[in-house]
Amino acid sequence: MIVPDEWLVERLAGSPDDQRVAFRFLDLIEQRGEVLIVRKASRFTTKLQAGLKKVPSGSKRLWMMLWDERKAMLVDDEEIVPLPAPLVAEVPGDDRYLAELMHTKPGAVLVTTDQNLIDILRRNGFEVQHLDEFLA
Repeated sequence: MIVPDEWLVERLAGSPDDQRVAFRFLDLIEQRGEVLIVRKASRFTTKLQAGLKKVPSGSKRLWMMLWDERKAMLVDDEEIVPLPAPLVAEVPGDDRYLAELMHTKPGAVLVTTDQNLIDILRRNGFEVQHLDEFLA
């Protein structure tokens, strides 16, 4: 179970090199038989919807994966387990939805480029990989 953050949408809409990285990530998800876990109402899905208008080809692949039950799990707000207060205080507000998703789906791995978030979540017992680690 893999939790992506906004870097994926940004790379899909980025330069050709950025798009290659995003497609490599999606290729590995499919090759490894992983499942993407995404919160339905989140910054990630908001950016993805906007990306569909700007870069339909790259974003469309991800959008289609999210609607395939074998490749993705979409989590509703009602399913979210609240974070403990100390973790709420430690995780930056923009990233809190990711921590909540990780807390709700034990065993999920967050793949991010945000080193500060990596440090915070690892310190609190979550499994997190930098994008470069995942792609290696």
